[in-house]
Amino acid sequence: MSGKQQQVQQEEAQQQEAQQQVPRTMAQAIRCFVKQPGVLLGIAAMLSAICLRAMHLHWGIQDTAVAAAAVCWWVLQEWVLHAKLLHSSFAWWGRSIHAKHHSRPYHHVSVDGPNVVLLIITGGVVVSRLLLGASTLSLTALMAFYLTALTYEWTHFL
Repeated sequence: MSGKQQQVQQEEAQQQEAQQQVPRTMAQAIRCFVKQPGVLLGIAAMLSAICLRAMHLHWGIQDTAVAAAAVCWWVLQEWVLHAKLLHSSFAWWGRSIHAKHHSRPYHHVSVDGPNVVLLIITGGVVVSRLLLGASTLSLTALMAFYLTALTYEWTHFL
């Protein structure tokens, strides 16, 4: 058996094993989702932002506007990164990682790993601090951004 045939057999065996791990109920899906390291990191970031923001009880119209802007920013940056970079015609490491993402079965497809989530968390902090400084509005932006990111991950997972 050639090396290529062995590789194909290994990939088929991995896909069959992954299919056996596919959650069949919502409870199983939730358990599987929250066991993912990237999801746990995202939940920790979101809860941290929520707790830090909750320490400042006042919520004003500016917070609502910033939260809405953060949600819109998430949608825009996700579309740009996905459509224009991850599915681009030029070769780069992100494109090859994303191609593997599409070749995997079911839930292994959609959940970002901790390295990607850490980039998202760090990017959120940098952008919110650059635009809003060290303010409660920055915390509002992070809270909304991380919540939107986790919602996206969950809906993509399902």
